[in-house]
Amino acid sequence: MSDRRVVLGKRLDGTFGLDVSLPGYDALTADRSDATKFSFSSDWTDIVQYSAFGKVTVPAAAPAATPYEGAHTVVPIPDRGYIPHFEARGWDGGGRVYDDFFGSGDGYGVRVECFPGAMSFNRFASFTWYAIYLVYRYPTDLQ
Repeated sequence: MSDRRVVLGKRLDGTFGLDVSLPGYDALTADRSDATKFSFSSDWTDIVQYSAFGKVTVPAAAPAATPYEGAHTVVPIPDRGYIPHFEARGWDGGGRVYDDFFGSGDGYGVRVECFPGAMSFNRFASFTWYAIYLVYRYPTDLQ
């Protein structure tokens, strides 16, 4: 096992770039397209390698809903062998995306919970809303 974790410059295939491997993988010889071996590669088109993404409809809650009675939508997350991280944003169903829309059930937002095998979107307001989400592996050796 090599402790060569960073390569900056010319690679074995003759291309140039920056690659940072996770512990136990050689940054020069490991497959750069495999996000389970690298925390960063300048070859990637996105800063993280995602495993799932999509949009979801979060139905309106009943008028008397509390944070424990709100309507919810569950999205399955495939087991990739690591702890998933996710990002979620409110979406109006058209062209507007709302950042920091998700809260603790304050009557307007959506609470998002991630647990093994699924992600749950919980709604406490009286109207339907939408969300877009992205599930990815956080590039760290603490998985």
